Amino acid sequence: MRYFILFSILILISNMLFSQDIIRKTDGSEINCKIIEATKSEVKYKISDNNEPKSINSDEIKEIQFSNGTVKPYTTSTVDYELKRHMFSIEPIDIIAFQILHLGYQFQASKKLAIYIPFRYKLRGDFWGLSTDFRYVLNNSEPSKIYVGPLDLGDGTVDYFIGPSLQGVSSKKDGFYSYIKATAGVSLQQLWGFNASLFIGFGPGYNFADSASDFDFNLNLTFGYRFNKRIKKTY
Repeated sequence: MRYFILFSILILISNMLFSQDIIRKTDGSEINCKIIEATKSEVKYKISDNNEPKSINSDEIKEIQFSNGTVKPYTTSTVDYELKRHMFSIEPIDIIAFQILHLGYQFQASKKLAIYIPFRYKLRGDFWGLSTDFRYVLNNSEPSKIYVGPLDLGDGTVDYFIGPSLQGVSSKKDGFYSYIKATAGVSLQQLWGFNASLFIGFGPGYNFADSASDFDFNLNLTFGYRFNKRIKKTY
């Protein structure tokens, strides 16, 4: 029994002396080992003299601490998002308060110009509306951290826009009206896709069949998702 304990202590001391390098992984775990070979794609190591060599992909490694105390940052990974031109949105207040299904599609023609096409339909079926809004962005915002109180929403932009809107609204009660409106609003666009927009529209309308005129004002808050491409960078 005494020899067994002594032998176990010697094995433990041997492993402690052998495991001089430390591989720190990106998930926070560590591997005590001896580095045998390190390349750009992988690192080979041994846990002890009696083990077969193992390997780990370079993109799983945060840094390596060698036996002499030197620390080598191995890889740094970041995730960027490339926003696409297409976005879909919904207006929850119209649904909850007025039972109007309000959906929207937006095409980002350029950094400054977007075309927004909302569709509204009364759930009881006696009203529908279709619009084409041209949104011109007034400012030149660059992506930065956006906070709502203590909540970090990540990187994004805040844009202010104006533009004309052409609308057609039909109801059983009033018939079909055509509107030309001026619109203005603010849009919060997160780089990972989330969008929130608050905007107003106002302008005259005309019913050509009945030769009747109208003036309409609307205030809308939409939430949407703009498609994007996830880009992982390792360096």
